[in-house]
Amino acid sequence: MWSRWRALAASCLRPDLADRVLAAARSRLELPSYGSQLALSALTAAACLGAVILFHHHELAAADARNLAEWRRIVAAAEDLHAGAR
Repeated sequence: MWSRWRALAASCLRPDLADRVLAAARSRLELPSYGSQLALSALTAAACLGAVILFHHHELAAADARNLAEWRRIVAAAEDLHAGAR
């Protein structure tokens, strides 16, 4: 069944179709401009910087939460010692 469909499709196409398609694709191939390369580099750098800033903010907030919890424990222990000394 498939071989008949393939043969029918092949009979509808001209033999040089693949060569014409590749030639047309190659003729339209353009190298990226300096400006587009610079813009892509700038966007990539901005995305990386944004990721670093977000990661740093997250880590800083986590460190602040850990430090605050530790200080609360220290303050509670100091208040217990102070209340016991009375």
